[in-house]
Amino acid sequence: MVGDQLITDMHAGNVAGVRTILVKPIIDSDAWNTSINRFFEKYMMQQLLKKNTDLTWREDLND
Repeated sequence: MVGDQLITDMHAGNVAGVRTILVKPIIDSDAWNTSINRFFEKYMMQQLLKKNTDLTWREDLND
């Protein structure tokens, strides 16, 4: 599953048991409810990066 939201897209994919790929959002502006999610995602992403130092953004899946 490919998505740009950690809380909704990635969580749903992990619960479903499929491989998940987090991508950068295409647009810079979000709806009000997505903005709330992004606020919490910043903290969650910081925690994930502390635990998993090998997580990096890649340009494509072949990197």
